[in-house]
Amino acid sequence: MKRIIAGFLIGAVLTAAGYSDNWPHKNASGATVRHFIVLNHLAKKINVIMSGQKNFTMQPGDSLMFEESNNWSAARIAAYYDGITSAYINNLTLAEWTLDGWQNKDFYDISLVDGFTVPVRMYPVKGTFTTQTASYQCDTAGCTKDLLPNCPDSLQVKDSSGNVIACMSACAKWFSNDSFCCRGKFGPGVCQPTDWSRIFKDACPWAYSYAYDDVTSTFTCQVDAATGIGPDWVIEYGFFQDKLAAIRPAITVAQSSFDKALGTNMLRYSIKGICGTSPTLGLYSSAGKRLVERLIANSSGTIPLSGLSKGVYFVVLKSGQSVLAQRAVVVK
Repeated sequence: MKRIIAGFLIGAVLTAAGYSDNWPHKNASGATVRHFIVLNHLAKKINVIMSGQKNFTMQPGDSLMFEESNNWSAARIAAYYDGITSAYINNLTLAEWTLDGWQNKDFYDISLVDGFTVPVRMYPVKGTFTTQTASYQCDTAGCTKDLLPNCPDSLQVKDSSGNVIACMSACAKWFSNDSFCCRGKFGPGVCQPTDWSRIFKDACPWAYSYAYDDVTSTFTCQVDAATGIGPDWVIEYGFFQDKLAAIRPAITVAQSSFDKALGTNMLRYSIKGICGTSPTLGLYSSAGKRLVERLIANSSGTIPLSGLSKGVYFVVLKSGQSVLAQRAVVVK
């Protein structure tokens, strides 16, 4: 990991002095790197573990960004609520990826093979990849439902107060059972879903539920063949109506063409849902600099943007100091 930045979403989406906003991103040595943006929309604190890195704590509304090499492989990020002990630290919801892998594709998925702890979804930042419409290409992978209330008693993990904080997989619970863990004679082409794995799959059809659940769980996004540059990524922890649904209210944003009359670029926005009292819409750089913020009176409109350079930005919808929604956008 080249650099990691923690910030608080309400004050500024991400904070880091001197952090490069330009896309494609270059590190100090001039090599192309990717940005990973992690957001905690949950009402509770979560603990975050990243491959080969230190652990982090994210309070409600916290955000985190880090950069990595363009071909980072076999990487994982996991999160869990307080109360998970060392005995269950491997039974977490996982976001997994390999960048610029086979046929110059990014491979990514959300895995419940070891268990479920918190809802999460993962997707490439719009504007950092060539749009693809086929299933499982540059789409959103995720398990955005709460599986803890319906977790079978035999798979529940509870904290010291008796609250269910994780739901183990059948393999994790009964590790000696080869059919649950897809081992031995239950290898590729033989291992099948079980009643236990179907609990996960029925709730979250776009996430891995057992070891060979590849066909309906693995996503790819093509790296540009000419430049070798792949997309940035967002990992969001939170409850969503489905894997694609934005936080309610939903915001749609787009930068329009240059407005000759005003002599500046314009940000078009459209909002669906209740926005609370005196809502504001602001634009932040990926380094946490607030570029503009406006009170909005209508569900759609435009905001002038002057002096905007290429880079990854966040549009943030707030009511008072409460963040209602945000959307990553890219200006090329």
